[in-house]
Amino acid sequence: MGIKKWRENLLIPESGRKMDFYDGGLIVAVAYRRVVIGWRGPYIEFGKEDLVWNSLFMPGDQEWRQEEEWRGRVFYLEWRTREGGRMVYEQLREVGYADYRVGMYYMSPWDLRTIEKEKLIEGEKPREAR
Repeated sequence: MGIKKWRENLLIPESGRKMDFYDGGLIVAVAYRRVVIGWRGPYIEFGKEDLVWNSLFMPGDQEWRQEEEWRGRVFYLEWRTREGGRMVYEQLREVGYADYRVGMYYMSPWDLRTIEKEKLIEGEKPREAR
């Protein structure tokens, strides 16, 4: 599926606003900045203050990414939601396939819901985004 089709299938606005996001029954964010649509599909962008941090954790097998020797080499830090284990990317470096911003956080719209919407995008999650 291409960028145009993903844009058409979004069920939330591309520009951000205050909105509570859930993974199951757990609130994980209270607002978003925008939806970024790149070669690997759409991702919802969050600022640090948009996330509910007690709903997230860094898996033990991902802590190496924070070590000084690796920090300059890796593109992101991996966080997970406490309820469903959904991935949250903390962007550390720019990439060529999407307009991800350093210091921002990203989640797949297939991994979240709101009170009003059980799904945030139509269609199947692309293989690249799994």
